[in-house]
Amino acid sequence: MKKIVLALVLLTACAAAYAQYIPDGTAKRYGSKIRIDGQKLTPEQQTLLLSDIDGIDYTRAWKNANLTRKWGIGLTAAGGTVAVVGAGGTMVMAIAAALGVVIGASAGAIVGSVGGEETASETASEAADNVANEMGPKIAAWATVTGVGLVSTAVGIPLWITGSSKMSKIVKTYNGAPRHSDSGLYFGPTASGAGFAYVF
Repeated sequence: MKKIVLALVLLTACAAAYAQYIPDGTAKRYGSKIRIDGQKLTPEQQTLLLSDIDGIDYTRAWKNANLTRKWGIGLTAAGGTVAVVGAGGTMVMAIAAALGVVIGASAGAIVGSVGGEETASETASEAADNVANEMGPKIAAWATVTGVGLVSTAVGIPLWITGSSKMSKIVKTYNGAPRHSDSGLYFGPTASGAGFAYVF
């Protein structure tokens, strides 16, 4: 029983020490996460890394940049979807209006032919105008939806790029900063597992 309790205590100590341990190597940003030489940092490790880069706390700057990036991604995705749906709706309405004008003019010409050539021409023109007047606002509405989607995308892309760029600069600052280790005896994860390590 004592061995099990001792093992649990040591595992807990190792886990706590590992959360405070940032591996050496080159950091890279993957979305909102940081990896060092391919190893994904835990949230605690990432917070520890950001809290002291060459004596400066970049935690708030990282959060703000990540929020900007997320807004950019959201606006770009939503705007792109809305623009595609709006463009599709505009095309459908335009095709329907064109067909309506042709069919309305043909039907008007047939009905008007009973009253003579002049009446047929007037009836066909009137039918075509009615269809065009009815479909015009619908086409305009779908075109407005397309425009809103394009504007949202146009706003989202720069936000996405700006946020990502700021986060990448923070990682670049970390990679360029000198890292000093205090000398001493430490217990925690090492290259070959968990154990004691003397840093000098």
